[in-house]
Amino acid sequence: MSKKIQGDIQDNSVYCLSIGPFLRKEKVSTEEYPEVQPEEKNSMKEPWLAVFLSTLWPGAGQMYGGEKSRGIFFVITWLAILFLTALSVYEFLATEDAGTARFLLIVAAASAVIVLLFGMYALFDAYAIARDYNARHGVSAASTVARKPWLAVFLSYLLPGIGHLYAKQTVRGTILLVAALVVFAAESEWLVFSLASVLLSFFAMKDAFDSAGDMNGSSVRFLKQGTPLLLLVVVMTALHSFPFEELVKTRLMQAYKIPTGSMLPTLNVGDFLLVDKSEKAKGAVSRGSVVVFKYPVNPEKKFIKRVIGMKGDKVQVITGDLYVNEQAVSALPGDSPGVKGPEHEYPKAAFYEERLGNVQYRIQRLIDRADQSLMNEGPWVVPEGSLFVLGDNRDNSQDSRQWGPVPKEYIEGKALKIFWSWDSTAGRVRWDRIGRTIR
Repeated sequence: MSKKIQGDIQDNSVYCLSIGPFLRKEKVSTEEYPEVQPEEKNSMKEPWLAVFLSTLWPGAGQMYGGEKSRGIFFVITWLAILFLTALSVYEFLATEDAGTARFLLIVAAASAVIVLLFGMYALFDAYAIARDYNARHGVSAASTVARKPWLAVFLSYLLPGIGHLYAKQTVRGTILLVAALVVFAAESEWLVFSLASVLLSFFAMKDAFDSAGDMNGSSVRFLKQGTPLLLLVVVMTALHSFPFEELVKTRLMQAYKIPTGSMLPTLNVGDFLLVDKSEKAKGAVSRGSVVVFKYPVNPEKKFIKRVIGMKGDKVQVITGDLYVNEQAVSALPGDSPGVKGPEHEYPKAAFYEERLGNVQYRIQRLIDRADQSLMNEGPWVVPEGSLFVLGDNRDNSQDSRQWGPVPKEYIEGKALKIFWSWDSTAGRVRWDRIGRTIR
């Protein structure tokens, strides 16, 4: 018997009015004395508040700094890039053509990079706009300021505790930093900790602002900064702290890497694939589907195999051929897809086009077996609530033939598409595999 390969898957304005002309008795010409308009006394714009606002949403800092048109441009551009990224990802997943999928993946990746760079540029731009506003209007912060409150808020927004360390609150900052790391780790397992994360982040920003103000001898407090600003901070902090990534990974989609060759030739070592983890996808699992599941012997591990049998099916191997419910599964000889593992691990293989129901896929079998007529296994009857799975590399796979059927509740999701593939032996990208829909 040949070696079995496992398939585990490895965010006061003051007004002044000149009244001199009106104190005079004679008539005043409007051409000689134009109408006098109230003049707003210019107040200082806090550069780090501008940065903080643009962190919450690119463009908000520009509008705060007096550049409303520029701010609106940033907001619209930011939304447009996000939309392009989301649309490219959606179309990448939806298209069946691998070439088109590769193009869409490049567009999505480029858009994601632009989103990152654009967001960073918005921060620097907001700071410069606020600083230039102050220079133009001749206003500036007091030179005796020891710590900038809004810089403390910005740092606390990035990670609770950092703003306190900046404000020289070492003990409190360390405690908040440790608490933040604990809460962030816990919310990856329990979504209820997301609320604790929001509260912790908001408290850290408030307290960092007040601590920096105390160092400056100021009585100004964070909670007196105005309702619109505080509301924006609360909403964006909640969005920033909400574990969208974990929600996507557990409820929608997750990426996996293939470390072994048990699913050759369908999946190669070094393939990175997306798995649909939605309830709809799990409900659509049928004979021929490629699924990721918890390894029944050790649920901490993840395996990926092809579903062969459903509830009540009788599965067996007779003289090397697969039978389901007493019917031979069609397996016609097929050309090599050009996918092979290391020669010492995967000897020369024969490839077949197998059809199970409406699903057609490739499998491979060793051609140096001593006597295929002795290859008899089973039969196995699939119990209710379970699935019988096999690897496409039929003679080098640990699957239901060794450890039995997989409980349906162990199914993690349905394999969807390859988004990256790296050949570690040759040290190159397998471009032709990227974008392939998994069947």
